[in-house]
Amino acid sequence: MKVEKYDKLYKIASMLSPSIYETVFHYQYQGRLDKDTFVLPQKVFEKYYISEHGYKVFLDSNKAKLKNTRNYIGLGQLYKSVITSITFNDDQCNILLEYTAINNLVKNLKEVSNLEIDTKKKYTLGIIFNKVKHFSINKANKNEVLIKTKKKLEGLLYLKDQIAYMDKDCIEIVISLNNEDNEITYLLISTESIEVRDYAKELWKKTFKGEFSMLYDYFININNSYPMETEDYFYKNTIESYKKFVKDFLDI
Repeated sequence: MKVEKYDKLYKIASMLSPSIYETVFHYQYQGRLDKDTFVLPQKVFEKYYISEHGYKVFLDSNKAKLKNTRNYIGLGQLYKSVITSITFNDDQCNILLEYTAINNLVKNLKEVSNLEIDTKKKYTLGIIFNKVKHFSINKANKNEVLIKTKKKLEGLLYLKDQIAYMDKDCIEIVISLNNEDNEITYLLISTESIEVRDYAKELWKKTFKGEFSMLYDYFININNSYPMETEDYFYKNTIESYKKFVKDFLDI
């Protein structure tokens, strides 16, 4: 499977959102901004749709290939993170993101604790695609036909991602991004390997030395199970459950 050879979004990334798959399974068609969105015939839908459970099994079976990338990519963990820069060096692509989930966690930690926390510091991640074989920026029309574009990526919000194919020499990933007008952009990338540089974790370790030093790793584990949460209550509940976890651990 080669992402650059496919002209339909649904053929390579059936779980990306917003997409026609919501209209078939979740009856959200009337709520879509684009009322002209094409709905797949059932036979086509059944051929290309991948269940969430099946997709998670696929990711888990490739842990050795994905390594630490699995903590950040594959299940929408970077939802609403902001692309701050994208650079190319020969066949390597580097994307720097402002890690919105961790910035939200810090903001809520300041609200519920007595700690003096500088919320102006930005927690970031670097995603490195090594030996890139294909990189394209695309938009999709109402029939989900992919059309290449030269859209600027800086400032766009990360929505979801899906690894569409993987073997020992290749990872193919599709990433959906949007802007303030909810216009969706799709990155199609074929690469030999993906690395994540967790600058956010490095900053966290320098900033939090005591009670909340392990909260970062705790949150990453939670976010892998329940990704795409952006409401303050989620972060406050996570902080409270972490405090209980630490207390129970110390009481053993």
